[in-house]
Amino acid sequence: MKLKQWMKTALFSATVSVLLTLAACMTLPNYGTERVARDKVILTAHDNIGIPYRSGGDNPDRGFDCSGLTHFAYQHSGIEIPRTVYQQYKQRHRVSDMNLRPGDLVFFKKWFRRVSHVGIYLGNGKFIHSPEKGQTVRISNLSDRYWKKRYAGAGNFF
Repeated sequence: MKLKQWMKTALFSATVSVLLTLAACMTLPNYGTERVARDKVILTAHDNIGIPYRSGGDNPDRGFDCSGLTHFAYQHSGIEIPRTVYQQYKQRHRVSDMNLRPGDLVFFKKWFRRVSHVGIYLGNGKFIHSPEKGQTVRISNLSDRYWKKRYAGAGNFF
């Protein structure tokens, strides 16, 4: 009787050991990673509200142009993206308006019917961006007539 109990215990221990070893070797997807990155993008951009616009600017000390802000925010979240608005638009993972999520990039055609402006979607129809000379990084509303008329699409690099 004791031998039978010992065999059951040994078999159970061996099974648990094998399962633990297999579990340690497996790579499971980290479903929280993208959400953390999206939150970091938003927080980084939000921390720079009030920083002046500067053409070619890509950091808080020099100021930001629109794509400099998006590049900076994504970079500080560990994600490399192109530096210019055109390349960000061209290389993005497209996102439909119905699937727009905080941290996605929103693009606009301000000049000559070509995409020339980008911001970071915050949720609830709002986005953060560095608008133009004489202004500062700020939050705007996608439903504002000016932005709604110029909206060109969305995407991300997650």
